[in-house]
Amino acid sequence: PWIAGVYTLYRYRGRGIAKALITQLEEEARRLGFKEIFLKAGSAAGYYPTIGYLQQDKVEDSESASGQETFFRKPL
Repeated sequence: PWIAGVYTLYRYRGRGIAKALITQLEEEARRLGFKEIFLKAGSAAGYYPTIGYLQQDKVEDSESASGQETFFRKPL
């Protein structure tokens, strides 16, 4: 499964909203029997390793605000 579309408005960041959403998605994936989960990130790529995600690849992306997309996976 892939986590997609998680975005927290700047004024609400730092309150644990994204982490709570991601934790719920991980729990549901575990419940469904998945052993790992995936996501891609642009400017927030530095956040995901802090919650256990492992970087798998990074590609240039002229349409991303950061100019690149980073792909992650996390064992469940």
